[in-house]
Amino acid sequence: MWLVFSAALTAGAASGSGAEYWRDPVFLKRFMGSYGVRSEIEPSISPEEKAVFDGIVAQIQSDPAGAIQKLNSATTSSSSAALDFTLGNLHFQQEDFAAAAPRYRAAIEKFPDFMRAHKNLGMAEFRNDRIEDAIKSLAKSLELGGEDGGVYGVLGHAYLKTERHTSAESAYRKALLFDPDYLPWKEGLANALLAQERYASAVVLFDELLRADSGKAIYWLGQADAYLGLGRSLDAASNYEMVRRMGKGSMNSLLNLGDIYLNEDLSDRAVVVYLEALDRGGDVCVDCLFDRCDAVVSRADGEDATRLFAAIRESRSDGLSKEHELKLLRLESRVMIARGDVDKAVDILNKILERDPLDGESLLLLGEYRADAGERDQAALLYERAGRIEGFEAKALARRAELLAQRNKFKAAIGLLRNAQAIDPQPNVAAFLDQVERLAKAFAE
Repeated sequence: MWLVFSAALTAGAASGSGAEYWRDPVFLKRFMGSYGVRSEIEPSISPEEKAVFDGIVAQIQSDPAGAIQKLNSATTSSSSAALDFTLGNLHFQQEDFAAAAPRYRAAIEKFPDFMRAHKNLGMAEFRNDRIEDAIKSLAKSLELGGEDGGVYGVLGHAYLKTERHTSAESAYRKALLFDPDYLPWKEGLANALLAQERYASAVVLFDELLRADSGKAIYWLGQADAYLGLGRSLDAASNYEMVRRMGKGSMNSLLNLGDIYLNEDLSDRAVVVYLEALDRGGDVCVDCLFDRCDAVVSRADGEDATRLFAAIRESRSDGLSKEHELKLLRLESRVMIARGDVDKAVDILNKILERDPLDGESLLLLGEYRADAGERDQAALLYERAGRIEGFEAKALARRAELLAQRNKFKAAIGLLRNAQAIDPQPNVAAFLDQVERLAKAFAE
């Protein structure tokens, strides 16, 4: 009798990485139906122990804590492994996996080939995030003949978490032989394929998942990752938009969507999506958006960029850090220059330098403005100041070289460019150096 009783309790042990797996009714039915008496690897119970089991059956649902207490009182070092196993199942049913695992170990110590105890211990260890121990126990249950979809599926999760992606794929495929329509195993397989960069196969599998459940955002997002791996950014954007319209877009998925729009020169859409991401992510998203602000200024029109900067400021009730505030001011000066409102841009840059005279980027921006205005001597002084600031030496040398080349002072320009390359080699500077060297040779002839 205790075999049937224990089967009802261990249904929960078929879990994957979350409660949704082991509570799934289809999986539960198959899991419970897989039990059968195997006397060579199942411990026996005495008549007295059977009476204990009979006495707590009615308590299981109404008073599980009381059932645990009664069974615990009857369990000793010499009692059947069945009692320890069932105690483990009762704790598992209560999602007390830390208490369940020692009970399964006790059952195994008394009866080393107790296949279901090895299996359920593996499930409990997985839920306790003891992944390597879970793998060992689940593998042992397979060795003892405990093959079923649940074991292979959770083993797949364990391999995936430990980045053994090929092994995870194999485990999920075996799980699907037992449960061909069980979505968590298909999802796990799709993720294993993604991890192996087998993007085309992942796209196809996510299509299957979406046909089964189009309302699950994680399927759309997983397929978007596969599309990105294939270089199909607009298809990925369609998936991100679907999640967005479902109201399930995360900060990261919205940032990804905005990035795609920005790369496709759809800057107006990008900024709208970035603003949504800002609403979702708050302070965390502010830091992420600062990484994108340079691209926004380069590709968006001034109005869109200004909207984004205003939203970033408003999102921080306690104000921006000095570093972020100065960066926004620099970006705003670039917007003003692009609009032709140079006087405002210069005012902003001068304010920045009043607050931080060692702001190398602002010195370079102001130098560019002076150079464009034909004020080359002032520009040269600004570049020299920037060149004395750590991290800006190479850029300042290259800008000074530009001024010299404009005056046909090629030899001096070549020396500065070579020094710049020695500090921080850049392809564009290398190309400019090659051009200046050819000009110097032509003028020398």
